[in-house]
Amino acid sequence: MLPNLSHQIIFYGPPGTGKSYTIKQIMDQFGIPEDNVFRTVFHPEYDYSDFVGTYRPIMERLENKEERLNYKFIPGILLRSYVEACIQDDPVILVIDEVNRGNCSAIFGDFFQLLDRNSMTGESQYSINVPLEMSEFIKEQLLLEEDEEHLKLAFPSNFYIFATMNTSDQSVFPIDSAFIRRWSWRYQGINYEDAANFYIKIMEEYYSWEDFLRKINAKIYSITESEDKQLGNRFIMPFGNSAVIHTQSFVEKVLFYLWNEIYKHEDSSNEDYIFKYTNHINELEKEEIEFTFSQLFGENFEGILKGFMEYNEVSMVDVEEEDLEVEAACPEKSPFGYRKIPEKEIALDTMLYFAYKGIKASGLCKGKNDNRDNYQILVQKGSQMALDIQKSMPDAFYETRNKLIAEEIIVKRETYYEFVQDKLFDTPSEAAGVIGGARLTGTKMWRAEDGKNLNELMGKK
Repeated sequence: MLPNLSHQIIFYGPPGTGKSYTIKQIMDQFGIPEDNVFRTVFHPEYDYSDFVGTYRPIMERLENKEERLNYKFIPGILLRSYVEACIQDDPVILVIDEVNRGNCSAIFGDFFQLLDRNSMTGESQYSINVPLEMSEFIKEQLLLEEDEEHLKLAFPSNFYIFATMNTSDQSVFPIDSAFIRRWSWRYQGINYEDAANFYIKIMEEYYSWEDFLRKINAKIYSITESEDKQLGNRFIMPFGNSAVIHTQSFVEKVLFYLWNEIYKHEDSSNEDYIFKYTNHINELEKEEIEFTFSQLFGENFEGILKGFMEYNEVSMVDVEEEDLEVEAACPEKSPFGYRKIPEKEIALDTMLYFAYKGIKASGLCKGKNDNRDNYQILVQKGSQMALDIQKSMPDAFYETRNKLIAEEIIVKRETYYEFVQDKLFDTPSEAAGVIGGARLTGTKMWRAEDGKNLNELMGKK
């Protein structure tokens, strides 16, 4: 289990305060691989069938290559993440963004009961009976042989649910008190120290993002008497390692939000009204002119923006070349003070072995994929692959197998497929799933000669 962390946490606060980033930090600090993280977003049309699962029509390919319509139980992300947590001992996290935009009680349905956790073990305090089609899916995934038609289900201690909520959003559905009580709530405030690392660029001038937030947020609070509508330090982020917020992004995201959500119908005579700019008539005279958001798409928009900054007393700053980039954030401690778990690098071309239900394969550990923090696996010629794939496996696994057959990378033997060429897979789990024909955690299935799996080789528990 993750020490000192509740199993269900909602991170809430103003927009752009880095709620999702905080969750990512937790995963980094505890060395949780991306394969163990499942993500979804709630919205008004999202329902129980999307979240938990239901029967859906699918086109099934027959051996003669014809297709026919069939119905198949398609698990939702809650059920898929639950199964993953049951397969292994490492923490598995389900992340729900915008949790307050969906009808939470209806979406969770009877799984709502499982949110009650035993304070000692971390497992669900109570279990629920699940429908037949769901029982069959779980039995198949977990290789269970129970005679009972209906399984009883409870969340294991390594299963966590983290959610985010913008307090500025108007919830379509109210969150009832029973749901609220089953979560820990962590407020994510505005980090002005973090904002000090970034600058707004207008023409050739730079303005302090921190000072902008402090000045504008003070006026927002004065008008709304609430922190909910204030701008967070990460409301907008530059691309890559740049520290510069460019004009177009600033207008289209920051000023659009301020205009549309707060000031569009606000009395312009209010001293906290911000949509005005200072115009210098001559060296001694100046005037304050109101403007609308649409004027920021005219010819003089940059002049209006500079006058806007002056009117709102946002500091212009001198920026050195080295300040225009920020180092990638990699803190030594998590947001909750826990030391980062160091990850060891695995030597290239380390020989790895796979064994599952009589199927054996070997491969070389290659470099990490550019797009994912996972090692690639070069499966070697002579390795075996299971003939059958579990029916509940995603279509992508079927497509990969069909491609391997079409490209003659594998050939069919009596009891298995054999690789007749080497094949590079992007992740350990992709290689394990395709070879074993089941949903498998690659970092646990691929082992070195000394018996240590990939997690253990990387220094993870």
